[in-house]
Amino acid sequence: MDTVSRTEIADCIEDVFAGAPVTSSDLIEFAADHGARNPVLEVLGRLHADTYREMRELWGELGDLPVEP
Repeated sequence: MDTVSRTEIADCIEDVFAGAPVTSSDLIEFAADHGARNPVLEVLGRLHADTYREMRELWGELGDLPVEP
């Protein structure tokens, strides 16, 4: 898999957190609609929580990702 960083994920999904909590499916759909690379979508597919209220909640599940590429 291509390297994916937290920064790249944040760039793809940061605007989705402006409203109500989102699901992992919401995150994947939003990222895909905003041009995320397939490896980013695959990483988002690893998320397990029902909902997320803010981006930092993702890092607990994706802590193995580097912050920068």
